Amino acid sequence: MKKTQSGKVNYVSLNSLALYNADVSVFYEHITKNKLFGVGVMGAYNFNLNTTLPNLFLYALQNSKKNYDIGATFNFYPGELNEGTSIYIGAMIKYTNFSFDKIISDSVTNSNVTSVSIRYSKTTGGQFAPFITGGTHTFLNDHFYLRTLIGIGVFKLNGDFKKEFNSRINKNSKSNTPPSNYNFLPKMYLGINLGFNF
Repeated sequence: MKKTQSGKVNYVSLNSLALYNADVSVFYEHITKNKLFGVGVMGAYNFNLNTTLPNLFLYALQNSKKNYDIGATFNFYPGELNEGTSIYIGAMIKYTNFSFDKIISDSVTNSNVTSVSIRYSKTTGGQFAPFITGGTHTFLNDHFYLRTLIGIGVFKLNGDFKKEFNSRINKNSKSNTPPSNYNFLPKMYLGINLGFNF
């Protein structure tokens, strides 16, 4: 492995694992001159027409679609970002935008007979999730590198998303079982990024 040049502080990479979910996910990180810290941003756009199983909690919603992600990363390299493989720990904050069909029930009483009609209204929602992250950074040569990333986080349900998610979770619950009411759910992010530095 060749040692990186001190002047290379900009790192751009594409998450190859995200392509499995039709996500084009790009990361940019700026490394400080002492090679101990990195600050970056990420963005992703999803090309699926409907949410798939990797986005499990969105998959539970009616006709849901993940739209895009935006986020920021903060990393610390305990042994400095140097030749070969380096380990890092850090944090990431990420916002996910999505859309789904909200179920609306309309009750009409006519001549003492009540009828209920169901209709769907397209609405948007969002998840704001903080993560604790870690992984490895391996230089393949002077310009190209391979990066692994695992992030464990949590997000808060709110608005129509919370109402629809809990409604669908409780849909098949037994009558003698208390209904579930989720306020927070876990979230994970995985990445194997191929990148270029300059």
